[in-house]
Amino acid sequence: MLKPQHWIPHSLYQKNIINSLRSLYDSYKDRINEYSELIDKLFYLNLDDAYKVLAPFYSHTGRPAKFQAEILRSLVAMTHLRIYSITKWVKKLRTDKILAIICGFDPDDIPGIGTFYDFLDRFWLANSEPSNVRVPHSKPKKPSKQQDKLPPRHPNVVRDIVRKITSGRNVSLGPQKVISILFSEIAVKPSIKMGLVKPNSVLTSDGAPLESPSNPYGKKLCDCFKNGIKHCNCKRHFSDPSANWGWDSYHKRYFFGYTLYTISTNNNHYDLPLHFILPQANRHDSVSAVVALSQLKAIYPDYNFSYFIADSAHDNIATYKLCRFYRLNPIIDLNPKNSSKEKIANLDSYGRPICPLGLPMVNWGYNKDRCRIKWRCPALTRKNFKKQIGECPIKDRCSSSSYGRVMYTYPEVNPRLFTNPPRGSNLWNELYTRNRSSVERCIKRILVDYELEKARVYSRKQWIWRIALVCINIHLDAWIDFARLNIVESLTSWAEEVA
Repeated sequence: MLKPQHWIPHSLYQKNIINSLRSLYDSYKDRINEYSELIDKLFYLNLDDAYKVLAPFYSHTGRPAKFQAEILRSLVAMTHLRIYSITKWVKKLRTDKILAIICGFDPDDIPGIGTFYDFLDRFWLANSEPSNVRVPHSKPKKPSKQQDKLPPRHPNVVRDIVRKITSGRNVSLGPQKVISILFSEIAVKPSIKMGLVKPNSVLTSDGAPLESPSNPYGKKLCDCFKNGIKHCNCKRHFSDPSANWGWDSYHKRYFFGYTLYTISTNNNHYDLPLHFILPQANRHDSVSAVVALSQLKAIYPDYNFSYFIADSAHDNIATYKLCRFYRLNPIIDLNPKNSSKEKIANLDSYGRPICPLGLPMVNWGYNKDRCRIKWRCPALTRKNFKKQIGECPIKDRCSSSSYGRVMYTYPEVNPRLFTNPPRGSNLWNELYTRNRSSVERCIKRILVDYELEKARVYSRKQWIWRIALVCINIHLDAWIDFARLNIVESLTSWAEEVA
């Protein structure tokens, strides 16, 4: 069971840490200064809301669970220090008095390694884990062009998922439900309150390969090799049974592991993750997008977002329909493969009407009442028209009105081409250019800056926990930079006053 008295309130933790560091500052000045950034992070990390999320998953009988808040706080500290081994972390806590105190522990009473793993296992909601013994997966077929991503295994899967969502069925958060909600409560929602995630913020999403350190071919359990059979499909032992083969379109090679699919936002200063999933390596980004977007709306039902920005892998009618269902304006790059199948007369590749002179017409706004986009004659609305072309040669035949020819396009007819803002407009290009790289920077922070790629963990559960802890740290980085308050500096001032 988890009793409230065993979950130390954040205000009491802050008071204890300040008193402890003040008493130890003269003797351990260098060690405390070394952990200055970590102290700031944990001082801001309020775990009071985590109690409400985690408490229902403890038994109501038996011995009370202790050190649960301290374990969670120390896992955040472990990730900050780029340590991903629980065994190494517990050893470090037991040999570093200052670090144990910063995490809220009594240096003489550090929980064992099994206690940390029990904490991680408790909130993983899978009824059973995949068996380590299975037949080896075959590599997927390479795409026709090596820079392309693997196509979805089932051509209509995105359409079917979107149809279920728009009919009122949300996609389940799955085994990582508690971890996702915990991340939202202690990291994302505080960022919203601080104004770091703005109202009607822009969403950007993308996937990236996450390689498993396990042997992709497994360990043979049969005697086929002894009998002269070098290649067999007998069952083998895999240390990471959930991992699978995928195609890395950027590096043009196969990889064995997962795909980290992230939805993030940018407030012109910080790139902050809002939600993530870890599907199999061979899942297409278009499938992950509609699943992750539905889960995001389930976690934040009352929070509105304005735009959904993604690359051409997400360019399909079903994704546009889902964006409309969630009242999101999609800013998605066109996929040439889809565009070649869908040619409409008198429109260019950006969905702009072509005037009789053969020039694209100029966008003149979106009419919400009639759900249509207005386009006007380029000769009367484009500033440099007369300098470049002169007078329109077909002015009299084109339209008798002094206002010029007007045309309308209807997003309901084709949401891919008739977007709001119009595809190819200055606003569309600005939104795509300014925000598209946000999710890439966010993924880079997760995989490279926090060195997640070096973590040697061998299950989807452990990977998702490590990713969540990294994402919490990314939000904490933004908090301490935004607040610009240094706890150790205040201790130094206090020590000077006492002296």
